[in-house]
Amino acid sequence: GSLEALSEILSGIREIQKNGISPEELNLARDTLVNQFVFKFSSRYQIASRMVVLEQKGLPEDFLERYLKALKAVSQEDVLRVAGEYYHLEKLKIVLVGDFAKVRKAMQKQFGKFREITLPHYE
Repeated sequence: GSLEALSEILSGIREIQKNGISPEELNLARDTLVNQFVFKFSSRYQIASRMVVLEQKGLPEDFLERYLKALKAVSQEDVLRVAGEYYHLEKLKIVLVGDFAKVRKAMQKQFGKFREITLPHYE
């Protein structure tokens, strides 16, 4: 369930912070992002929409080309540095949505102290 998935995510972050990633993992992630990028421009609407966003944000015309170049230049060391610099598990805010009564005890056992917020129920 959701707690198992959450544990795996946190474990993955710890693993990256401790050991980094392999060249194969980096290549797979990089290739996936680059290949997905192409499909963001498969229609005239998508192209026009991206150009409007670039204009609205004041980004240079060559931003997308520079983005791809930067993405392709990411190294294993970059991933390790960013994982340590930006992922502070002790400060992480986790949001679980669902029937909390079913996971409350397991949540306390696995993650210790937490704060439960009950939102209004909308139908």
